Amino acid sequence: MSLAKGGTTPAIVAFLLIPVVFQAGVALFGAINPEWAAGHANYARNWQLIDLARKAIWFGSLAVCAMLWLATCWFLIRAKQRSVRWLAVALLGPLGLAILAALRDRRTDDQGTYDRFVGGLKWVPHLLYEVVSFVVLLVLAFYAVDLLREILIAIQVARTGLSHEQIVAIQDQDGGMYAFAEGLEALFFLVLFYLLRPILVNLYGTLRDTRRR
Repeated sequence: MSLAKGGTTPAIVAFLLIPVVFQAGVALFGAINPEWAAGHANYARNWQLIDLARKAIWFGSLAVCAMLWLATCWFLIRAKQRSVRWLAVALLGPLGLAILAALRDRRTDDQGTYDRFVGGLKWVPHLLYEVVSFVVLLVLAFYAVDLLREILIAIQVARTGLSHEQIVAIQDQDGGMYAFAEGLEALFFLVLFYLLRPILVNLYGTLRDTRRR
């Protein structure tokens, strides 16, 4: 997908909004305390209303995240000029996006380096390319999670004055929670790398052509 046609850029913007909306929902959910109703008349009713508002914000943020995910896949489908029926694949999560990213671009005009490369592959080499890409990008995603973890630990060391080992020990106490969070982060990076793949290849092609000229 060429950058001139928009390519995966709208999909990336929609995808990057997902963690923003999710974190905002978590922050608002934690900031609202039903006990604000204490000391007021109709305590029970007010408590239920505040708790209802808190839950509405939480589930509303999840609904917005789901819509942003569908928008991410929709932009990718539209960029490849495929049928909207492919949107059902979005229900498979990151695997579904990998399938959508593997679809050939039906545009014949203004194709970038990536589309010309993929378009020139037969179905067997194309399948092997996608399988190898998935494995490589998944490995890179876990490396990115490790790097992000070290950066966050370094920030905590500077902010709290604790040692690296102390912070790691604290995290190990909640190992299940951190493992789940890092799993989500790995999926986030996997999808992001898939969306960036054609843009980076097209950028490389543009720079290569510029140097040749």
